[in-house]
Amino acid sequence: TQTISFQYAITKAFCVAFVMTFFSVFDVPVFWPILLCYWIVLFVLTMKRQILHMVKYKYVPFSMGKQLPVSLVLLGAVRQSE
Repeated sequence: TQTISFQYAITKAFCVAFVMTFFSVFDVPVFWPILLCYWIVLFVLTMKRQILHMVKYKYVPFSMGKQLPVSLVLLGAVRQSE
């Protein structure tokens, strides 16, 4: 029953929003710099959460510096330990 009430609420909200697009009284002017700042804040907060999640599970999608092949890294480690 929870899924049905959620689907009903989403459908009702969509229908109300669709009908509101036909009336000019609901045309609210938006100051674009405020909208841009809002988008940037949402983006930064979302990416911060995602990056912290990736670091927690030891997956970092970016790196600083050139990547070396595993064979060279192992060869260098062997030579340093001798």
